[in-house]
Amino acid sequence: LMSRIHAAPLTASQRADGYRAHVAEIEERLAWAVGHISERGLLPAHLIEQLPGWLPTPTELAGTADDMVFIHGDLKLKHIYIEPDGERLRVSGAIDLGEARVGQPLADIYYVWSSLIDGSAAVRDSFLAALGIDVADRRDFARQALSWTIQQPQVLPRYDSSSAPERDLDALADRIFGR
Repeated sequence: LMSRIHAAPLTASQRADGYRAHVAEIEERLAWAVGHISERGLLPAHLIEQLPGWLPTPTELAGTADDMVFIHGDLKLKHIYIEPDGERLRVSGAIDLGEARVGQPLADIYYVWSSLIDGSAAVRDSFLAALGIDVADRRDFARQALSWTIQQPQVLPRYDSSSAPERDLDALADRIFGR
């Protein structure tokens, strides 16, 4: 379903306009998220202190105008229709397109990240490969994935610093999203 949504045709001007709006949105989300994480203590203090210098810039996260696709913006299980197809289930559609816009494909995976945090690397890599997302550069992928996840800090309360107290955000990103 996600790959079908992302395949919707866009003109060059839609990509360019969407890119500018998406960069501005990422900038706002990152500023809000860092404040929210800090206020609620969702990460250990030493990791919170590292966030401003560690996070990619909004333009790094957005990529280029050519990277822009049509995104759902709020794709989670309760917005996906599934129906029987013989002895299997098939995804038949999505609802709640109020957040739909032009954006970076990774922005559509916020809610999926929380499922992938505790999952196996093989399942995660298979899912991402099906979307056409190249994770060959593991360090960059882990940093990008954690940066997108941080924009939805409701997944961070699942982080337990007592079970694996990371020294830095790269170590946290590698533990969650690395091999």
